[in-house]
Amino acid sequence: MTSGPVRRGLHGAHAATALALVLTGFLILYPDFRTRTVGGFGREIGAVHVYVGIVFGVAPLLAWLLAPRDLIRDAWQRATAVHAGAVWRRTHLFVSVSAGALLVLTGLIMWLGVDLSIAIWDAADLVHVYSHWVVTLGLPLHLVAARRKIAERLRLALGGEPPELFEFVDDPEDEA
Repeated sequence: MTSGPVRRGLHGAHAATALALVLTGFLILYPDFRTRTVGGFGREIGAVHVYVGIVFGVAPLLAWLLAPRDLIRDAWQRATAVHAGAVWRRTHLFVSVSAGALLVLTGLIMWLGVDLSIAIWDAADLVHVYSHWVVTLGLPLHLVAARRKIAERLRLALGGEPPELFEFVDDPEDEA
């Protein structure tokens, strides 16, 4: 399988699960807000958060199993690209992958931390919450950076053509 559909599928899975994790994580972090908005359901929301987190962590592994060579080649091309947006893309990719990995790792520590000391659990919780805020604040930046691609795909999905006034550059690295 080629990396294009795999990368777009991974991006879609991460978008949906990230939004669900941000929402459920916010409801877990602020129980008074949860009580006022959904009337409690702390255990159910916590369970949904865990299961969606598992999907969030397993999705990249599944993508690597489906198209490892193509994804490695794409990652190398993005890492070595030299154009105006390359620095932003590398930085954004590094921060996104790092925050996602920290969220999965600390989430697993808290979920499976049966015999861990309270200090380790608290440290994992602190890193998890700060990583949550990095992702939450990074989502609007991600959407602003991708606004042209979003508009182009939406227009094409609705049967229209991109207007003449915008010049959309066909960059093979930017298909995600």
